[in-house]
Amino acid sequence: MGDSPAALLKALKGAAEKDDAERMADILEALTKTEITMEVLEELKIGAVVASYRKHSDTSVATKAKTLVKKWKEMAAAAGVTKTKDNVGFVTTVSEFREKSRRKLLEVLKKIRDTPSCYKLAEEIEVAMTKTFQNHETVPEKKKEYVVKLRQLVFNLKKNTGLCEAVIDSDVTPAALVAMSVEELATPQLRAERQAMRDFQRDARSLDWDKRNRDRIMKEIGIDESKGMFQCAKCKSKRISNHAKQTRSADEPMTQFFECADCGNRWRF
Repeated sequence: MGDSPAALLKALKGAAEKDDAERMADILEALTKTEITMEVLEELKIGAVVASYRKHSDTSVATKAKTLVKKWKEMAAAAGVTKTKDNVGFVTTVSEFREKSRRKLLEVLKKIRDTPSCYKLAEEIEVAMTKTFQNHETVPEKKKEYVVKLRQLVFNLKKNTGLCEAVIDSDVTPAALVAMSVEELATPQLRAERQAMRDFQRDARSLDWDKRNRDRIMKEIGIDESKGMFQCAKCKSKRISNHAKQTRSADEPMTQFFECADCGNRWRF
């Protein structure tokens, strides 16, 4: 016939609706001679349609349908897609929502390394997610957690090629991948940046604490800053802290650094 798989599928459904067994047999024969990839099988769900005709009343239709299903199952097995309770070869029985999740994962995996095992791996990752977030298709809160985890995995597998390769090489199992935190999924560079930000925030909090508690600490140790030796040129306060640092050669005097506790003005000499 020379038609595309999509056109043949449409014609097959039309012939089935009219109960035209002869036409159905011809289309199934054409499908046998048509090159169909795993991507096409997944996209069109053509395997599920053909499989439904294996018990057709017309012997020719039933035989050709069985032959096609067997052929495609062998192709699926060669691509690493095995028969499980969630996936019968290429004929998926999971919901459309879960299937979309698998396709998103598959797309990321194939961009890093396009191998036949990516199909099975995407399926196993999604199954691990379903086990982690049980009842996510009926419980809104679980569905939200499932979607958040899916976005985390898709984003970080794209960015963290080392992690993605480890998953493909089976160094990281699907269950272990799903159990990873956002921090563990991130690239080493991003983890370092986040740690630097946490260190900065910690130091900032420490500095704020020192400033907030300065008066109490000075009072407890018996220091009256209002009678200090130095005065701020900006606000005239005498609550000045200072420290010395050697910024020039050893035979030069140390540089004095000052900071006003009231207005934050800084100077040195």
